Amino acid sequence: MAMMMMMMMTMVMMMTTMMLMLTTTIVMITNLFAQCLMCYKENLWFNFSQLQWPFADADDFHSEANKKKMAEGCPLNDQVTT
Repeated sequence: MAMMMMMMMTMVMMMTTMMLMLTTTIVMITNLFAQCLMCYKENLWFNFSQLQWPFADADDFHSEANKKKMAEGCPLNDQVTT
């Protein structure tokens, strides 16, 4: 009986280790993908900037009141004020 318990505990420990390794691998792949995507985005913007097209940042489309809020560090919300 004690031997069975030890075998079961060993199997649980092995499964836990395998799950941890799998989780670590998934996190590493996700980080690698995100880094590659960022490099691609920067390279893409660099290529577009060579075309000398006009660039408009998303913040340029906010109202002056919202720009003031953002400058003060206040987050914007979806509520409409009149």
